[in-house]
Amino acid sequence: MVLTGEDGAIRTLAPGSIWVDLSTSDLTLTKKLADALAARHVQVLDAPVTGGVANARAGKLTLFVGGAPEAYERVQPLFSCIGSKVMYIGPLGTATVVMLITNFMCMIHVVALGEGLVLGALDIDTAKIWQAIKASYADSFVARVDGPDIFSDDYGQSFSIGLACKDLKRALELAPKAGIRLDATELADRLYTSAGSKYGGSVGCLHVVKQLEERCGVSLPRALGDEDDNAT
Repeated sequence: MVLTGEDGAIRTLAPGSIWVDLSTSDLTLTKKLADALAARHVQVLDAPVTGGVANARAGKLTLFVGGAPEAYERVQPLFSCIGSKVMYIGPLGTATVVMLITNFMCMIHVVALGEGLVLGALDIDTAKIWQAIKASYADSFVARVDGPDIFSDDYGQSFSIGLACKDLKRALELAPKAGIRLDATELADRLYTSAGSKYGGSVGCLHVVKQLEERCGVSLPRALGDEDDNAT
């Protein structure tokens, strides 16, 4: 492993250092690594990022941060260099939980958006449906950002279906520990897993909508973009 292997970074981290994990990692592993690093007087922050590829390139990511407050305060100036919004959530691991929540909600939104577009496309101009969605309570970041990718030739490539499945499953692993069921998330997991099996885990996660189109015998229009926002 990068951190704990024979030539891992743990051997080079000086006492007083801070290890920052920007990925959406397994919580058990994160806490195990934190224990190992604590023995060397190194603190750990989990700081998963969200916002998509375009915002990453523009330095406008959102970061959720978990860990000791004093460690967060030390690293916060660096976080501001890569993100336009930095939110301290709480103890180590809490940022990852928040990230999983936002990710499974996003995946559910994508499925709902796809179903709405496909159902409407049977009788209604898709451009009109999309405008109605964005002008109503159904509006969302997903509708505005993922909509154009759904209408593209490749369904977008910013977040792979394999990563979507990973995060859905990790969220579902948390539910029994909280004594609850996440029914909508379970359904989303089945749909994304099916799409991943069909198209491969490396394709964009919006292929879950392509799967829906094929199942329903509907082909959404391609190249339907924001220029249609003023359609009447």
